[in-house]
Parts: sequence; C-alpha cells; structure tokens
Amino acid sequence: MLSQLGCVTLSRDIVNSANAGEHLSDEDQEKYDGHPAIARQMLSRIPRMESIAQMIALQSVSAESVRTATPEDRREIEFGAQLLRRAGS
Repeated sequence: MLSQLGCVTLSRDIVNSANAGEHLSDEDQEKYDGHPAIARQMLSRIPRMESIAQMIALQSVSAESVRTATPEDRREIEFGAQLLRRAGS
C-alpha cells in the first residue's frame, strides 16, 4: 500500500495519465519515475521502516544489490521489490 506514497508529491493529472498508460512529456515522466525515491526518503525516516523504504525505492529498477543491508535483509528487500514490480505491471 505504501508503494505509491511518492505520488502524493505529483499532480493528479500526471498520476492519472500514468495510470491510464498515456504518454507523458519527458519532464512529467521524469517526475513520475522519481516517485519511488521520494517514498523511500519519506519512509526511511521512520524507525524500523528502512527495509520497506528500500523495497519501494527498488520497485521500478532491477534489483542488483542493496549495499547497506545485511545478506538476509537483502534477500527480503529484493524479493519485496520484485513483488512490487510485478504488482505494478
């Protein structure tokens, strides 16, 4: 449910157009593509939400590795990011 948190910083028109699969201008696409990073910034400040924040940040990119996580957490974060990518498809 938090995967779209960064969209609160975008205009309703951008979000609606992206969700409808409409073409966005380069500027609007860049803003939309940045929403996972914004959500990560917001959530990473909340205690014990760091892993969730990293999952959200990785939802739109291929998860190669998460350098700041322990190996066990890294697997969980990468799996969560994969789930978010598939759910968004």
